[in-house]
Amino acid sequence: MSPAFFLYKLLGALVVPPGLLCLLLALTSAAAWRRPRRPALAATLGALALGVYVLSCPFGERLVTAPLEDRVRPSLPEGDAPAAVVVLGGGVRYDERGEPTLPGAYTLERLVTAAEVARDRGWPLFCCGGRVQGGTGGSEGDLMARVLRSWNPGVAVTAETGSRTTWENLVRVGALLQERHIRRVVLVTSTFHMPRSLASARRLLPGLEVHPWPAGRLTDRAPLGAADYLPLSLNASVLGLREWVGLGAYEVFGRFRRSGESR
Repeated sequence: MSPAFFLYKLLGALVVPPGLLCLLLALTSAAAWRRPRRPALAATLGALALGVYVLSCPFGERLVTAPLEDRVRPSLPEGDAPAAVVVLGGGVRYDERGEPTLPGAYTLERLVTAAEVARDRGWPLFCCGGRVQGGTGGSEGDLMARVLRSWNPGVAVTAETGSRTTWENLVRVGALLQERHIRRVVLVTSTFHMPRSLASARRLLPGLEVHPWPAGRLTDRAPLGAADYLPLSLNASVLGLREWVGLGAYEVFGRFRRSGESR
C-alpha cells in the first residue's frame, strides 16, 4: 500500500465513528493531563480510547473472533446415513408493515451453505425463525423456505415459524425432528455463532447425533497489512464478544442446572 493511499484510508477512518470516537477520546485524555491535572480521568479516557481502537481494527477483530471461529470443526454423518439439515435464521429485512421481505446477509450465507450440503446428499431441510418484529404475515422461517424453494423447487423444506431465539429455534425444531423420527442432524449457522449453537443443540436435542456445518467467517485469514491497523468498524468484535458472553452464560447456567439435578 502506497503512503498516499494509506493516508487517504487513515483520514477516512478518522472522520467517522469509530475512528472519530477514538480520536476524540484520545484528545480529551491528553487535555485531562494538562493543568489542572486529572490523572484518573485521563487514564480512564486513554484506556477507553485504546480499547475502542483495538476492537475496531481488523487485527483486533481477529483477537476476538479467530479463537471463537476455530473452536468447532465441521463434520457430516459418515457413509449414507440419512440426516436432516437444520439451518438457523440470522436476520431478515422488513418492510413498513414489519413483514420479512429479504434474508439478511448472515441468513443468506447460511442458506447457501445449507442448500449445498442438502443438495449433495439429498437431505431434507428445516428452516428456523419466527416473527421477531411481530406482524401477522410470514415468519423468518417461511421466508427462508421460500428462498430455498426458489433455488430448487423440488427440495424438501419444513419451516419452523414460532421461535425468536437460538434456544427456541432448537427446542421447536427438536419437536419436528422427533415427529419424523430423524436421529441425525447437520446444524448450519454462521461460524461465529456455531460454538454457542452447537452447545445448545447437544443440550436440547438429547439422543440426536448433531454435526456442525458452519457457514462463512468473520475472521479474515489473509496476512495483516497496514490497513488492518485502522479503526474501521466495531461490528465483528461486538458480534464475537456477544458470543463469548453467551458461551459463558450457557456454561454458568449448565453448572447451576447440573448442581440442582444432583441434589
